[in-house]
Order: sequence, then C-alpha cells, then structure tokens
Amino acid sequence: MNMRFQLISKFRTELMGYAMVGVLVGHILAFGQIPTNGGVVIVKWLSYLIHTMGFLFLSGFGVYYSLSNNRNVKDFYKRRFYRFMLPFLIVAIPYFLVVTVSNRGSVLDYLGKISTISFWIKGNYHGMWYIAISLALYIICPPPISLVHKWI
Repeated sequence: MNMRFQLISKFRTELMGYAMVGVLVGHILAFGQIPTNGGVVIVKWLSYLIHTMGFLFLSGFGVYYSLSNNRNVKDFYKRRFYRFMLPFLIVAIPYFLVVTVSNRGSVLDYLGKISTISFWIKGNYHGMWYIAISLALYIICPPPISLVHKWI
C-alpha cells in the first residue's frame, strides 16, 4: 500500500475527530450567526480544512479498508449496525418521538424520520442528510467493492 494511504489509515481516527470538530465549529459559526471578522476568520478557515467533504472521504476510505480487511459482507453490515445505526437510533428514537408528537405527526412521519426515508422523499429534515447519505452508501458499497477485490 502506498505510504500516503498508510498515513491516512494510521491517523484516520484523528482526522475524523478533527473533521467532526470542524463541522461543529462551522455549525456554531453559521447557526449562531457569529460575525466572521478578526480571529474568527482563522477559526473558520481551520474548521473548513477537512470539514464535510473530508469526513465523507474518510468514511469511504474506512468502508473500503474495513471490507479489505474482512471481506465477509454479513460481518460488515453487522459492524455498521453496531457502530453507526445503533448509536443513531439511540439518539433519534426519543428525539423524533418528541418532535413527531409535538408536531402532531403520524406514525409514518415518525418511521420515515428514524429510517431516514423522509430525507429521500421530503428533503433534508433536521440536518439529517449526512446520516441518510452514509446509510445509503453503507448499503450499496459492499457489492462494488467486492467486484474491485475480485479484479485486483
């Protein structure tokens, strides 16, 4: 493996952490309507170095190497469930229950939100695009990556 890829793989967790902090800072600046002048310009610039696109790249990189290290697709989906879906559901189930009840939504509204299907039908709700995109990519990635492994 190329030395650059080894470094990305070696420091992937740290880079993901930096990207998460960058997204958090970016959201604080944007949603907090904080003026970007003075030192805030530097903070904004630093927060956008990896940010969302880098986070997606690192996630894809992790998926590829996860499947490269263990090509069992069933194990891959099991790991994604425990590392991705279960933590999401632990947070989303109570959150969207409160949101749905307070908005007098239906059971279908609720199920659409916790399954992320609402993103694909109604658009980006509560900033859920990243979860919906990640879930879709986790579902569709194993077959093409398996083909790549057969060709290599």
